Amino acid sequence: MLELYRTTDCPRCDEVEEYLRELVVAHRVIYVDQSGDGGPASWGEPPVLKEGDAVYTAAAIDPFLETFAAELHINRMVQSDACFLDPVDGKTCL
Repeated sequence: MLELYRTTDCPRCDEVEEYLRELVVAHRVIYVDQSGDGGPASWGEPPVLKEGDAVYTAAAIDPFLETFAAELHINRMVQSDACFLDPVDGKTCL
């Protein structure tokens, strides 16, 4: 499960939290104080996103979320009973 470590007054943290809600994925939001207490201090300044043992901070969050969202989209497409056409050729059922 994804864990978002954030502070209360953090516009960037708000953006990341909102994006996770829009993706409709299970995640946990953990509030830490400005000094980083509540999460390992070595992670740096919030927001920090953790998935299993992987920790994403600052500039690494956006690339991770882009990849995660793309994989999630494909996963959701192929897990249904419907046929989705390949966006490349428009003919092949995925």
